[in-house]
Amino acid sequence: MKSLYDITPMIPVVFIYIWIVNIYEPIRPGIYWWLVLLVLISVIAIQGMGHLFALLTNGQFTILTITNIGVFLFLVILSNFFNPIGRMHYVYQLISNLSICRFLNEATILLQYGFGRCGPKEIQATLYVMMLHHDDHFYHCLQMLLFNLLFYRVLSLAVLIVKSNPMENRRQRAEKIRKYQEHMRPLNSIIPGLTISDQQFCIKKIQI
Repeated sequence: MKSLYDITPMIPVVFIYIWIVNIYEPIRPGIYWWLVLLVLISVIAIQGMGHLFALLTNGQFTILTITNIGVFLFLVILSNFFNPIGRMHYVYQLISNLSICRFLNEATILLQYGFGRCGPKEIQATLYVMMLHHDDHFYHCLQMLLFNLLFYRVLSLAVLIVKSNPMENRRQRAEKIRKYQEHMRPLNSIIPGLTISDQQFCIKKIQI
């Protein structure tokens, strides 16, 4: 419920923001709705990442702020913006699959400059530098954004469940159950008016 409460005010903000920055609608009719879809998925995924870091840092503001800024900058570096992912080390290429910024950036660039915008003998320099040679990569980006959304959401939910239900060994659980049973054991003392009597009462009817 908290996630839905946090997401609800983001939806109109995303619609208004895309409407303001969308300058490609005359060239790409219908690009507005694709951008809205991509940004909404990315926002929800980043929210799940934020919940995960908040749980791991126990909500400590300083540590949480430093962690969020550091991780975000690292993911931005792996966003295929400063350096093409295909030219990086294989370890960075693997980690970049968890970068929401990468797939949002690549999908947005493909929407703007791909899908036949250039002629048959023309090369789009932006796509060439980013090593985005096929338009089908856009759908791969969309799938990876959905994967990251589920990954961070499920991971944050798992951490929440673990922190809410700490693991205890059987001896500790058995000891708690034994103490609880001893606490609930009935008293041996007889309290007048509060005990159940086994005596039988006989009522005699006297006729006059």
